[in-house]
Amino acid sequence: YDLLTDKLRTTALARQVGVPVPDERAATTVDAGAAAAEQFGYPVVLKPARSRDPASPMVRRVVRMVHDQPSLAAALPDMLSGGQVAVQRFLPGRGVGVEVLLDRGRCVLAFQHVRLHEPPAGGGSSYRLGVPIQPELLDAALRMLQPLGYTGVAMAEFRVDERAGRWALLEVNPRLWGSLPLAVASGADFPMAMFRLLTGFSSGPA
Repeated sequence: YDLLTDKLRTTALARQVGVPVPDERAATTVDAGAAAAEQFGYPVVLKPARSRDPASPMVRRVVRMVHDQPSLAAALPDMLSGGQVAVQRFLPGRGVGVEVLLDRGRCVLAFQHVRLHEPPAGGGSSYRLGVPIQPELLDAALRMLQPLGYTGVAMAEFRVDERAGRWALLEVNPRLWGSLPLAVASGADFPMAMFRLLTGFSSGPA
């Protein structure tokens, strides 16, 4: 959990296991962030290394997309007050989530959705669709999680450019996710499956 809630450590793990990720640089100053943005070209995505601090659980640090240097200069000081910020090259395409339940690295249940509508400045989507699982995306998620001996639920978030035939991992959320009702309504009942896994209760329909 500690590794996967750190976005910089997560992308480092992805590179180690051969999962593609966006070009990124870790910034500790505004000047370092600006230099990375100039290298990648605008827009760029600014991600706090951790979205939440265990010491301040009610404070959520948000991901931002900036389109020019003044916007970056306005956003970074506040973001850097919470620690390192990952400056990522923006990738075209749409967001895709692969949700899994694992038992010590073994996949018990999986589901995939695509984002049909996303806020222009980034952030959570408001309109999603369940779709057939893409084997290469599920394989990428498992390559990340299986070496950790992971048990529990997680969502691997990808950016998929269907026109170019490219995709990359953005992050892994080691928790239940905002679009969970979509999975449940589609027949992938993660809460019940997790309950049965952790309690050994197996009677009744799956």
